[in-house]
Amino acid sequence: MTDLTFPNPSDFVSRAAFNERFSVLNELYRHWWYRRAVSGHYEYTQTLKNESYTYLGMLNQDSAQVQYANSIRITSDGEIELVNPVTINVPSTTGGADSLVNLVKPAIGKYSIVTTRMGSNTHTNPCVFIPSDAVFSYDDTGYQVMTNKYEAINVVYVDESGDWEFISSADRDTYPDSGEQNGYEYQYLGIPFENAREAPKIATGSYVGTGTFGASSPNSLTLDFEPKLVIVGNLIPARYSSGEWSNSFIWTSGQTDTYITGNEYAVVTLSLTGFTLKWFASSNTVNAANQCNTLGTVYRWIALG
Repeated sequence: MTDLTFPNPSDFVSRAAFNERFSVLNELYRHWWYRRAVSGHYEYTQTLKNESYTYLGMLNQDSAQVQYANSIRITSDGEIELVNPVTINVPSTTGGADSLVNLVKPAIGKYSIVTTRMGSNTHTNPCVFIPSDAVFSYDDTGYQVMTNKYEAINVVYVDESGDWEFISSADRDTYPDSGEQNGYEYQYLGIPFENAREAPKIATGSYVGTGTFGASSPNSLTLDFEPKLVIVGNLIPARYSSGEWSNSFIWTSGQTDTYITGNEYAVVTLSLTGFTLKWFASSNTVNAANQCNTLGTVYRWIALG
């Protein structure tokens, strides 16, 4: 369906003014998405564990490697990396327990990752921080170096995504149906009119102004359905021939007041009861013109439900 536009017949307001009021209808025939900006970062915490930790096990292993560094960083994937690590290669044979403990003592007060190998099998321990007051010891039953305490490192993701917003396009392929693209997460919603469980109801008509106005003399429009949007316009050709906008207003479901076009200070108060919409001029320039009820003037309206 093409955009809703209107010609410039002699009994309508200026084409530009009237089409501007109907631009909201065109939005209902576009494709709509729900999206939000996706952002966030990883950060880590350290928790002291006052318990023994198998820092380096050598039983039946070919070799081991200890890497340590003063600091760590978290990758965009949430992985822990040592910054400028120092590597200690521990052979399968050492000069005894003291020699093995002394070999790994430089890792005290550092972040460290231990990798052990046996044949084709490789095992890497989680990254830990060895406090400066930790004590290394040697377990001769398992040929392991132990530490009496350590700090566990936990990585968490901090979500900083924005609020969801509605966007639309005439092109179905402008955005993805779901998932992320270019820093946004998308959910496709469809076309509003096509998603309606019932076909939208549209009614049009006209009335002639009686010249009355105010709360005691409201205008009313009774339909065969509950309206969601009503547009009422003053259609005197003399008004638009000089370029002046005619008196008119747009009401949408839930509104209790709106401004009259052509007088930014004139307000009409509206109420919906069942299928009947009532309105009256209520503040500032209170007269029949600003209630869309000038005596003898033809007004046209369109309602959607």
